Amino acid sequence: MDGQGLPYVIEHYTSENGLPQNSIKFLLFDKNGYLWMGSEAGLIRFDNKELKVYGINNIPGLLDARIQDMKLDTAGNVYAENLHYQNIVTKPMGHFMSPLPWLMKGESPYYYPTWGYLNKNPIIGSLWDSISATSNLPTVRKHASLANGDIYLFYEGNVYYINHGYHLLKTWSQKPIENIALGAKYMLQFWKTGKIAVWENGQLLQQTKLKGEVLKSAHFLQGDFMTFWCPTGSFILVDNALYRIFMDHGVITTKLVLKALSIESPDCLYYNPSNNTYYFGSRTAGFYVIKVSDFEVPPTPKQTGANYLYSIAKLPGDSLVVRNTIIPPSGEAYYKEFKGNFYTSYVDSAGVLYYENEYSFNSYQPRTDIVKELLPLEEHLVSILPYSGNKLLLCTHASYRIVSKEGKVFAQKRLPIDYSDVKAKGLFPIHGDHYYLLTTNGLKWYNLKTNKIEKTILDSVSFRSFYADKHGRLWLGSDGSGGFMYKEGKVYKLPLGPLNAFNTIHAFIDDHKGHFWLTTNNGLYRVSIQNMVDYLTGKVPEFHFYALDNKDGLPTNEFNGGCIPAFQWLKNGMLALPSMRGLVKFNPDSLTIDVPKQRLFIDALKVDSVEIKVDSTLTVNNLSPDFNQLEIKVSCPYFGNPRNLVLMYQIQGEDHHSTWMELPHSGMININRLPAGNYQVLIKKMGYDKSSSNGSLRLRFEVLPYFYNTWWFYTMMLLLFALAGYIISRRRIATLKRKNLEVERLVNARTAELRLTTTELEVSQEALKQSNRVKEQIIAMILHDLRSPVRFLGTISHQLIRQFMDRSKADNLEDLKKLHKSVGGLWAFIEQFFGWAVSQQNAFKVHIKNVLIQEVFDDVHRFYNEILSYNGNLLDIQSSALQWNTDKDILALIIRNLLDNANKYTENGHIWIKAVVSKDKLRISVEDTGQGLTDIQVQHYMDAINGENSDGNGSIMILQMLKIIGGNLTIETKKGKGSVFTIILDRQPLSTSEGYLQT
Repeated sequence: MDGQGLPYVIEHYTSENGLPQNSIKFLLFDKNGYLWMGSEAGLIRFDNKELKVYGINNIPGLLDARIQDMKLDTAGNVYAENLHYQNIVTKPMGHFMSPLPWLMKGESPYYYPTWGYLNKNPIIGSLWDSISATSNLPTVRKHASLANGDIYLFYEGNVYYINHGYHLLKTWSQKPIENIALGAKYMLQFWKTGKIAVWENGQLLQQTKLKGEVLKSAHFLQGDFMTFWCPTGSFILVDNALYRIFMDHGVITTKLVLKALSIESPDCLYYNPSNNTYYFGSRTAGFYVIKVSDFEVPPTPKQTGANYLYSIAKLPGDSLVVRNTIIPPSGEAYYKEFKGNFYTSYVDSAGVLYYENEYSFNSYQPRTDIVKELLPLEEHLVSILPYSGNKLLLCTHASYRIVSKEGKVFAQKRLPIDYSDVKAKGLFPIHGDHYYLLTTNGLKWYNLKTNKIEKTILDSVSFRSFYADKHGRLWLGSDGSGGFMYKEGKVYKLPLGPLNAFNTIHAFIDDHKGHFWLTTNNGLYRVSIQNMVDYLTGKVPEFHFYALDNKDGLPTNEFNGGCIPAFQWLKNGMLALPSMRGLVKFNPDSLTIDVPKQRLFIDALKVDSVEIKVDSTLTVNNLSPDFNQLEIKVSCPYFGNPRNLVLMYQIQGEDHHSTWMELPHSGMININRLPAGNYQVLIKKMGYDKSSSNGSLRLRFEVLPYFYNTWWFYTMMLLLFALAGYIISRRRIATLKRKNLEVERLVNARTAELRLTTTELEVSQEALKQSNRVKEQIIAMILHDLRSPVRFLGTISHQLIRQFMDRSKADNLEDLKKLHKSVGGLWAFIEQFFGWAVSQQNAFKVHIKNVLIQEVFDDVHRFYNEILSYNGNLLDIQSSALQWNTDKDILALIIRNLLDNANKYTENGHIWIKAVVSKDKLRISVEDTGQGLTDIQVQHYMDAINGENSDGNGSIMILQMLKIIGGNLTIETKKGKGSVFTIILDRQPLSTSEGYLQT
């Protein structure tokens, strides 16, 4: 929920969203950045994602889970005490492990203070024992332990100071109503009417009256207020408002930090200055997180109408003009009739505002508060620019005019664009009469004097924002097609950004301090300009951003653009932006930037659901070869905007390198069975300030081999085989000697027969050579064709075997259907090949028939469609009514071979097959969006065409088969973009009456 119109973002946690119960009595951040809470139902650890509860079920030896006290030591460790006076400390079990609560053995040496830090000084106990012995009333010890080691103990009106000993500092005649520590060395005491006493190093520093804004509260002066201390500040809560206490040049004063709070039974407070956020614990209602926003949204009058805004004009004195409203730099906004929003505006040096609304060019004079209609228009204006001779240049969607400031037209022309298809979106000066023309069909270099387009880029993109920086780079935002950088004749596509936010960038706002502020439909982003340029030009592997959205106090995540100007800088450093819910103002220099500087931790590490430990080098040794699953849970206690904490992981091994993958919201990495070897899991932060530390983790683990894959097993088996071989060889030699004489006799008899047979074979050998060569090449191509379906069948059946029990019946049935369909395709192919083989028993024959090209395409589709889909590829075959004289089987073999190669080098892509007739030749193209071929690979194909050697048989066979049926092959390719292989067939005469041509 929001702060009811106040600049706060409030989140409320109760038992309905993760708490064990709603009594939160203590709130502390430990040195690692985790938020710990003490409740009636145990300790709670919060990392801004998950609430983890610890009690008698997961803290061994704990007798009860009701936390009655919880404090920090000066090192930042959290200690807690339950009703049985058992003490719990939170600490990690290793440098890389997240902290967990552990029960301390024996009696604790610590004394829990009312304010401040844990302390081991035994004088605290002995002094309190002596005081208790003289008192007849049940008393509760109240003492403060400051960061500098000073200890103050309070009883009735007495103030004791404890250091190496103790002594009574003061006995007040009127007992103070409140005490609180301030900073590292001060102790404050309060009385009604705002009177205070300040102690330092056991000395009464001053008796005075508290200063500041809290004195406006009558309840405070009456003593009806609460105080809260935490390591980051001291506070007063009164009248549902929170005041910070601080010392300013020796004066103790107060400042209002939160107002109009609605917190039920507040019991504790912690302030996190890194993100300007307050955490309140309640005795009855869980805990509240209150983020103070750095953004201002000035309220507008009711007459203004809808809050969605476009162009912002800035008048002299920094008053802003938006949608029927003038917003002064101080004071309330007031209504002024401008007939709604305007999409472009311009304020001249005299402070006169020029704008267009409802096809009318108007001016507004702030000094006289008069609006004038200057000129009617046929289209909406997109730009108003100053022009020479104190004139104005007006650009509409389709034309331009040069006018006086009174509306007199000096020149008017249509822009050299087709208005039916293209609209201008903005005009930006280069020099003289040269301009950048932003359109719905690209960016154009426009010469106003000649009224000609001299250059154009990205004609398929509709643009909405433009910025030319001082280094000659052009930055472009589009309507849903992403962002672009143009530099030295090259176009670079910007990354899509988190949640694809950079698909539509409304404005590139240069703060001239090294950053762009990008307004989008999904938040506001700060990016380093140099980092973005280095990323786009390939100098660095990743880019960084800082995201801001409604979790940071923005009224909406959706900003507006398509207008000029789409932002305004004010004299006080504030930046004003139009959004779908009003005007947003903030100061980029004072904005709270809370990057995820906290360390990454391993929260849990399990093998087959059994938790394991790691050593100081974050290494897991001797994983069993038959383990099923390794679970790694990662945690990072980051309390800023969750968009700024993006965790990535990668698994690396000797023969295994996965891609970088985003860690799921749960933080869990699941690794299933792996072959034997050494591996490491790399985990890193993305999208954060690179200068911050603690950005990565590296977990190493080793999977042991099965015993039959070890070196000693191989050695033993080698020895056994050697022995067996020796015994067998001895017996074999004896047997061979006996048979040797018999064999010699048979050899002599057969030699004569063989000479006769050899003569006969030599006669027929030459006749068969040519036919066999062609058959061998055809068979090689067919075997090549069979590799992909057989590999596909093996892969999907292997997957079914491994995951059959873990998958749903529907998933298994779906894969079985794919398997059945692929087997059917393979069977049809084998039947076809068998028929062809029978027809080729005597000699290789080429059957030139009139073939329907669509029948060939249908055969290829049935055979390969499932195989391609398993590789994530889409096969698109253009329907064809063409007929051609050719050998159908050879043509199908060639197309299948090319299609198999395209599938091999394409993943999650698109493959097209189409046929056309051009210049009396049939052209069949196989096009893919895969890796493309290198120049060397293309040269190999060309070598094959020219008859030279090639290191691959596939291209030679394709080209030889093409030659047989009167065709050739062309190749077009672009590395990283894909390839196009085109079969070109000449017209052929039909076969002889016997049905074939002898080859």
